[in-house]
Amino acid sequence: MSKDVDQYAFWPNFGIAIDQLLNVFPCFGYADETLSARSYRAWKNGRYPGKLMMPFIDFLFLWQAQDTEVNAVAGKAVPRHCERAFYKEKLRRSLPPEYRDEPKQDE
Repeated sequence: MSKDVDQYAFWPNFGIAIDQLLNVFPCFGYADETLSARSYRAWKNGRYPGKLMMPFIDFLFLWQAQDTEVNAVAGKAVPRHCERAFYKEKLRRSLPPEYRDEPKQDE
């Protein structure tokens, strides 16, 4: 196993993989989106599945701490798990570093 892969924790990645599979297979969602991010997106757009799922998922993850990078991107404190997951998707956090957008440098 390469040094880069060793930096990632197996169980959190495994959990995200199962989450993304459940989003795609029975729910016909995007391949690289978690149910949490999708629930927030649906809730934000006033869709019924988001209104049902988001409170339940947020309750399951009440124990999670704030994320300073997410708060910076959102421009506010983001207390709910599903909303944090949505911003993490926008930050491309689930991708390996090689696939993420590089910060633009001033010329």
